[in-house]
Amino acid sequence: MRLNDRKNIVAALRAAATALTANDRLSDRKPAGGSGNALFDQIKSGSRVTIRTPQGQERRGKAVMYNRQHNIWVLNMGGPSGTPGEANVRNVVKVSGSATKTSAGSGGYTTVLVKELPLPVQKALKSVGYRRRDIEIKSATTFSRQSYANDGMRAYNTFVNLYTGRFETEYGSWGGANIFEEKGPDRDSRERPLPEGVVHIKGTSGGRGNFAWIYANPKTITPLLPATTDLSEDELKALEALRYKASYRADHFRENGLGRYNMDNPLIQSLLAKKMLQVNSAGAISITTAGKNARS
Repeated sequence: MRLNDRKNIVAALRAAATALTANDRLSDRKPAGGSGNALFDQIKSGSRVTIRTPQGQERRGKAVMYNRQHNIWVLNMGGPSGTPGEANVRNVVKVSGSATKTSAGSGGYTTVLVKELPLPVQKALKSVGYRRRDIEIKSATTFSRQSYANDGMRAYNTFVNLYTGRFETEYGSWGGANIFEEKGPDRDSRERPLPEGVVHIKGTSGGRGNFAWIYANPKTITPLLPATTDLSEDELKALEALRYKASYRADHFRENGLGRYNMDNPLIQSLLAKKMLQVNSAGAISITTAGKNARS
């Protein structure tokens, strides 16, 4: 192939990609009708939206325009040039100060220990390289194959049939969606019913690690959720203070009237007894999986 021919092909591909973007239907409001995610349905132009990235980080931006074709909100994530971002039915965790809840069916996430999940789900997680001790799970009635991957990462979907124990995995392209490949995890944003007895593992993996979340039908999810523990208001405040780095915890304990931050504090002793906290051999205090759910 001659150099000029290659340049013409590249130029044509770029023009096609530009035309596709230009043809997306943008609006400052979302059409009527539920998406299956109550938080996503609350978004309107100007809303402050917090999203969870494929790497598990939370980022906040301002809703600017709604894209009907892909069912996403375009966000302004800030910065000198207004860095763009997107909110979809899967990654929204907070809208204008309305945080998600952790109870099943409420639209929020609950953290569970991987070792306490059904064996087929544990095997499926191991097969995609997920090695973390716990994972977040969420109730959902629908699922989408589409996810988002950055450089050095690729999206994946794993579907586990709890009745047969079988599972299947599909992968997207490295680096995410591009104009050369059409793979479901990168492109297919259509919402489909999530049947009872099926667990959907959605994640990204690559050089930056492996990040995944579990989605299951409300009738399927209940047996997967851990038992809840009743905590006092002060115990919940203490757990929230423990979310910060150790060097800041003493200030948060003092500001909230929780006493001194040390092992002798009755609140810390109570939370240790309820297995909300754990202490390592060096004496460092950390929040357990149960504690993560209690403070969410």
